[in-house]
Amino acid sequence: MNVKRCIPAGKRLGRFEGPDGAFMGLVDGRTVEVTDAKDLSDVLLRGCHGTGDSLGLDGLKVLPPVHKPSKMICIGLNYRSHIKEMGWETPKTPIIFTKPPSAIVGPGDSIVMPRASSRVDFEGESALIVGSRARDATDGASHILGYTCMNDVTARDLQKTDPDWTRAKGFDTFAPVHIPCAGHDGRDPVEWEDSAELTALRQGVRGRGARGIHIDGHDARTRGRRRDGDAVRDSADEAW
Repeated sequence: MNVKRCIPAGKRLGRFEGPDGAFMGLVDGRTVEVTDAKDLSDVLLRGCHGTGDSLGLDGLKVLPPVHKPSKMICIGLNYRSHIKEMGWETPKTPIIFTKPPSAIVGPGDSIVMPRASSRVDFEGESALIVGSRARDATDGASHILGYTCMNDVTARDLQKTDPDWTRAKGFDTFAPVHIPCAGHDGRDPVEWEDSAELTALRQGVRGRGARGIHIDGHDARTRGRRRDGDAVRDSADEAW
């Protein structure tokens, strides 16, 4: 299907817990239009079809918009301030790693501190959701369903000592996926440089901001087939 038509202009697509269970809904201000879809796979198969019912957003539990992707692909060491903070060398190409789907939780859900770590950090990140299957794609932006935010929770001490980042970033609850998904408007995300900003907040404290999203089609092709519903996490504060 045409992924650009999944989310009407001016609305956001989210997953919610209502009186009758989980459902996908279209958010317009503080109102949620109920659809006949139960999860994102239903939306990608059939599109968005309203039932005629609307509910108040304040009375619903917000669930992660994507909760069963086949994979989450993440881009690491992609802004200079974080590289400097970690004391690492700037890589010639971005570091690509994955987080397991079992790490996904919703906004406001508890993050479980692993006993193996004594330092757990938050990382506010932009994320995109893949809307159609692709492999060796040269038109990556056309396969994007929309955008959301996620917390790339990291056991920083384990990240520094392990040979890869699988354990440090892959614990259960280490990928809170936040707001309902904003639809892709057809622009290359790199064009957002002057119009989009992501700011991490922890207990009301403003953290590092990230502007824009950069998608490297070649790097995406090296990670195999992108399936519909997959999540890709990136941020581009001071990107190359």
